Amino acid sequence: MRAFVDLRLALSIACGILVAATGLALGWFLFVLRDVLVPYVAVLVAETIARPVGWLERHRLPAGVAVSLVFAAAGLIAVALVLLVLSPLVAQALALRDELPRLVEQLVRLRAL
Repeated sequence: MRAFVDLRLALSIACGILVAATGLALGWFLFVLRDVLVPYVAVLVAETIARPVGWLERHRLPAGVAVSLVFAAAGLIAVALVLLVLSPLVAQALALRDELPRLVEQLVRLRAL
């Protein structure tokens, strides 16, 4: 049983290190490519909003108003998505905070086996 617990702990630590290293590598990669990514993202945003803006312009809205409306709608959608994700995330973090002492105690007991 002890070897199984040690293996699980080692595997968990290895996975944590792998996730952290992957995150750092991705961050470094994005930092290095920032000069290329900024224009690419700008083109992506422009192409994404082109159809809704065109539709609003065909319905007799000035271009500036159409662009402002599309960006406002995109911002509202982004805020709504963040709130939808953030609320359960906070609830889960609070539940983890409440359960953490019991989980640590259980880990210590398993470690003693």
